[in-house]
Parts: sequence; structure tokens; C-alpha cells
Amino acid sequence: MGAASLAGNPSLFKTLFTDEEVLDLTYGDNNVLWALLNKETNFTADGEKVPIIIAPPGGRSKTFSTAKTLMGDGGTTKHFMLTRHKDFQLISMDGESIDAAGDDDGAFVDLFEHCSTIGIKNLARQMNFDLYRSGSGSRGVISSVSTTRITLTDVNDAIFFEVGMTLQASTTDSSSGLRTGSLAISAVDRENGYLDAASNWGGSITSIAAADYLFASGDASAGLKGLAAYCPSAAPTGGDSLYSLDRSVDTDRLAGIRAGDLSGYDLGEALLTLNYKINTRGNGLTKVNLMHTLKFAELVKSYASRTIPYVNTKYGNVGFEGISVTHSGGKSVVYGDRDCQSSIMWGLDPEVLTFRSLKMAPRPLDYKETTKNGAHFDPDADGLVLRLGYRGALRNRAPGFMGRATI
Repeated sequence: MGAASLAGNPSLFKTLFTDEEVLDLTYGDNNVLWALLNKETNFTADGEKVPIIIAPPGGRSKTFSTAKTLMGDGGTTKHFMLTRHKDFQLISMDGESIDAAGDDDGAFVDLFEHCSTIGIKNLARQMNFDLYRSGSGSRGVISSVSTTRITLTDVNDAIFFEVGMTLQASTTDSSSGLRTGSLAISAVDRENGYLDAASNWGGSITSIAAADYLFASGDASAGLKGLAAYCPSAAPTGGDSLYSLDRSVDTDRLAGIRAGDLSGYDLGEALLTLNYKINTRGNGLTKVNLMHTLKFAELVKSYASRTIPYVNTKYGNVGFEGISVTHSGGKSVVYGDRDCQSSIMWGLDPEVLTFRSLKMAPRPLDYKETTKNGAHFDPDADGLVLRLGYRGALRNRAPGFMGRATI
């Protein structure tokens, strides 16, 4: 005869449930760049003209007659024609489940509140990611691809991928080389930069290969235009167009300062070099520097090892703490942000950067009195569809006040 046991008598045993809060381990609470920006929620009409003075008036000379001959107008001005970008988060909720999760006895969380909170958080994290980038939408590049595994070129990019995320691939950093098909991620290894799928990557995405760019489905060439759009890695040439402006006429003042490849420099020296170039060529005063959290840790370690004093501080009312450094234009606060590109250091003046949106961003998408808290009745099922999102753009009133360096 066998002994009485859990396996033999499972109906006699209780299942215990924790009274502790259900913790959310997804990213999204440390959106440094988003926190630094000014916000305005009145971006109505079909666009916004953003004027910039890029040259003083003519007619200056130490000789009056020459000044008279060269007499000009009020200087050279250009303008961006800012338009809105969009991002959406839709979540389907079963009607019976909403009711069944209506109190503490029925579920660990209120289902509607949970879906709304985690949806807004996901959008906010995506916005912070996009604010560093060019608008191409790419999240990483393939180093190699086997039957069910993709290995990323930069292991640091693995944090931009999630289990369940459906991916597309392109031969270019845009939708122009988009391959046919898509497939969802079944597992992420952030230590080694692996993205696994439950089936064959090549069987679902035609001809997927090394050096392909990866996109969340629907994101290719549809992203928010962030820092890398306003200050690209290469100076714009004739025919360039960002918000209908050809910036090749003055690439420093209209497309930011490129300090070049400083990867051979000590990080502290690279920081000083970048800020010096912004402060001289761009005439801006760098008030904030941004880099990937790994590089930030290296910078702090470098300062500590050489007993260079630094002070923990904050910029304005931002809740995140960085370190204060002195440079040729004064002082800046250096922050680490995991959403920043791992090989780029940025220098900014947040006072000229504003996120302009049509109402709050992100927010529940309600229209007049027909919906509430983003909840829309599902016409095809017993339940609701939660619609969250935003419509907006990053406005930069002085691109010449910002700069970038490769580190």
C-alpha cells in the first residue's frame, strides 16, 4: 500500500495565494529623456511652423558706403513644418473576466485598471525609446539567424524586445527593404542578445538574414522623429528634408553638431570635447548630457578611479539623479538612460525641446461622450477594447544647440 501524499490526494490540499502586490517587471518607469522635455498639449490644426534664425542681416562693414551697398533684410530664417506622429496600444478584455475581477476576492488586480496602467506604461517607454531615434522604427540589427534563434549585433539592444512581440525584418533601416512575413518572439535572452521563436524564422519571414534591421510589426518608417532625426550621424546634403526643411544650407545650425568618433577617448574627455564643440560651433550651452546606462556607469567608475570629484544632482524638476560636470560652457547634468543608443553620447539644452501633442500623451483615446477611460465596446464579442495612444511630435527650436558623439 502507498503512503498518503499530495500526489495521491490532491483534492485535500489548499492552494495558497499571496497578499503581496503583483509586481510589474516590464520596463517603463525610468524614462529620462521624456522627463526632461517640456510638454504642451495644444497641438491642434494640421501642423506648426517652427521658425529659426540661422544668419544675421547683411549690410555690416567698417566702411559706410560698403555697408550701404550690402544692406540687407532682417537676416536669414528657415522653418520646420511640424506634423504629428501616432502610436497606439489596443487591449482586448473579456466582459465576464472584467466582472469576475471586480474585487479582491476575485482576482489579484482590477482587470480594467491593470490593463490601462500597463498599456500606458508600455506606450510611455516606447515614446522614450523613439525620442532618441530617427523615426525609422528599427530596434536592432541581426548578427546571425539560425532556425529558431536570432543573435543581435549589439547585445545591449536586447532590452528593446519582448516576449510576444511580433517582428518584421528589412534589408534597410526603413520600410523600403521590408521582407515578406512576420513572426512573434517566444523567448528573450538579454545576457547574450538572443531572440527565439517557436517556429522557423526563415519559414515565416522570407529570406531573413544577417545585417537585416528588426522592427516591431507596423513600425517601419513610422516612428516619432527624435534626437537622431534632428542631429543625424552624417551632415545632411542637398535634397534633405526634415519636416519639409532642407538643412544642407547650414548643417550645424539646422542639423546639430557632430563631434565625430570619440570612442578612443576617455569618456570624461569625450564629454568635454562634445560639449566644447556644441558651445563653440553651435553657440549652445549644454545643460544635459545623455548616454546609455552602461556608459554612464563607466564614466562614474572612471571619475572615481582618478579621484575626480563629481556631485550627484538633478536638472530642474526632473526626479532622476545624475552627476554634475563642468565644461567650457558652464555645467551640465549627465544622465544614464537605458533607451539611449549604446554608442552615442548626446549634449542638449532641454529648454528648446518640447513634446507637442494633441491632448495628453499618452492617454486613453476617448472621443466626446461616446467612450470613457479609453474603453470601447467590442462589436464582435462580449467585452471591451481598451484604446490608448497619442498624437504628437518633438519640437526643436534650436537644433544647433544639440550635438552627438560616437563613444
